[in-house]
Amino acid sequence: MSYYAEITVQEAADKIINHQDALILDARDPYSYKESHIDGAMQAHGGLVEHLIGSQDFERPVLVYCYQGNSSKDLAEVFGRAGFKHTYSMKGGYTAWKKRDTLFSTTAYSDSTNSWLQTEGFDKQALNCTAPDMATPLIVACREGKSEIAKELLNAGADLEMADTNGNTAVWAACYSECLPCLTALVAANANLDHQNGDGVTALMYAASAGKFDAVKFLVDNGANTQLKSNDDFSALDLASTEAILRFLKPLN
Repeated sequence: MSYYAEITVQEAADKIINHQDALILDARDPYSYKESHIDGAMQAHGGLVEHLIGSQDFERPVLVYCYQGNSSKDLAEVFGRAGFKHTYSMKGGYTAWKKRDTLFSTTAYSDSTNSWLQTEGFDKQALNCTAPDMATPLIVACREGKSEIAKELLNAGADLEMADTNGNTAVWAACYSECLPCLTALVAANANLDHQNGDGVTALMYAASAGKFDAVKFLVDNGANTQLKSNDDFSALDLASTEAILRFLKPLN
């Protein structure tokens, strides 16, 4: 049995923080609380927690947040076990709260996009949230060749240049799926086609090495730099894995 629920910053704002009677508890240290906190929040020191639990106002909503959304779970459980019926821990903590305007879209997504987001492990309306591999919804959509979802995310203002743990952006992901509609949407949004990951590898180099001719041609036709080299001193031409790509790139170098 769970004595509390985890909710996103968006859900916290909509359902709890705007609730006049809600208890909003900041589980960070006193200095951090004093420096900045959610309006109406109280610093959750031991005496206050004991007093609030003693009040037995069990119908009153309780929202707990900390730095990253970890230690707040413990305090939320304390209130839940004490009998409070509507107890919540805020995912991502105050860090996510400060970024709430960029993490979630204020433009309503289609039902199909929100359903897809949840299937992929994101929350509804996620925009620049990240998965464990730091991939954003845009990166995942491009990786899967979901061009309509990618367009919806771009229209909502998705960050084009956020990178996953490998240092690769949505352009690379679109080359992985060789989704030309995704690449077209990214170019229209002014994505950087020449982004280099930590190894200095660009999406063009990757596409050339993976034998993805259509992606290679698209990138070159849209201005990708064929002269860039990786940290190992390889260009896209050096990495060409098929004769067709080799023939296409050779006259450009």
